[in-house]
Amino acid sequence: MTLRQLRYFAVLGEELNYRRAAEKLFITQPALSTAIKQLEHQFGVVLFHRNTREVALTDLGAAWLPQVQQVLGGVDAVVDNLVMLSGTRRGLLRVGYLIGTGA
Repeated sequence: MTLRQLRYFAVLGEELNYRRAAEKLFITQPALSTAIKQLEHQFGVVLFHRNTREVALTDLGAAWLPQVQQVLGGVDAVVDNLVMLSGTRRGLLRVGYLIGTGA
């Protein structure tokens, strides 16, 4: 089990849609599906009910999701603390531009 697999599980558990979850994670749908199947196979569990139209958490998946979210929140806090202690900067830079026509 990797942090990546846990993040994938958490996002899919929140979105309940492979396309939206994959877009949010900046990965392909097959990569997301493979990671989730590997996680399930590793522990011999089923975390999601799937059919061609919808995705839903199983009872086990629904019980595990808040725990995974808590772990991921803790990891993010540890990383933020390390960045703060080291004095380095961490942030998000958004760049945009407008294209206009001359008058």
